[in-house]
Amino acid sequence: MLRSRTALLLCALLAFLAFPAIPAPAGQFTIAVPSDACPSPALLADLARLLLRKAGLTPQVIQMPTAGIGQALANGAAGAALADASLARAAGASNLGPALHLKLVVLPRATTVLRSPRDLGAKTLSLARTDASLLRTARQLGATPLPAQNTGDAIRLALAGRADAVLGWERVVLARLQKNRYPARALGKPITLAAYSPCLLLAKSGAAQRNRLSDALLHLVRSGALDAEASRHLQ
Repeated sequence: MLRSRTALLLCALLAFLAFPAIPAPAGQFTIAVPSDACPSPALLADLARLLLRKAGLTPQVIQMPTAGIGQALANGAAGAALADASLARAAGASNLGPALHLKLVVLPRATTVLRSPRDLGAKTLSLARTDASLLRTARQLGATPLPAQNTGDAIRLALAGRADAVLGWERVVLARLQKNRYPARALGKPITLAAYSPCLLLAKSGAAQRNRLSDALLHLVRSGALDAEASRHLQ
């Protein structure tokens, strides 16, 4: 009887060891995005959620002014941030790399002469999206904004002569031109106004998740998933 009981216990132990341990579910991870971000905090928040979920973490996204991001990283209020790389050093955070690259451009009509942003004063710009960042940019340039529902409408307003140029995100505007098969010279060459490369910044408090987040960022960048999400937001 004792031998049979011992044999049963041994079999049970071997069966237990044969199966790998099931990891405990990852806890909630806080990531900050700038509420005054360009192109939009909503886009950065969605990109942050994609990154954390790919890393197997439960995302808690908080929005705050850019000026507060560094402090949140430094004091552990946020384990990471999706923001400008310049915020990393003062906060003692690591920069795991850019999530995407965006260029804000203006594309003039073929009959509109634009050599530099200085020529945009008093011009009418059709906006590829009706959002605060594009409205603010147009006004800073001294131009008159003409909001459109989407990039396609913005291009049509310019081609119809209602706007002197299109203001939008280069990748999205060029993709729409190609998709709609507009003539190659329908709009002039893009003039770059600004470039944005939000980076994944990791605080010391989030260092335990470094490998997970770094691998997730690399995978999503290479697969084009982050670019696709940006294009969906900015179209």
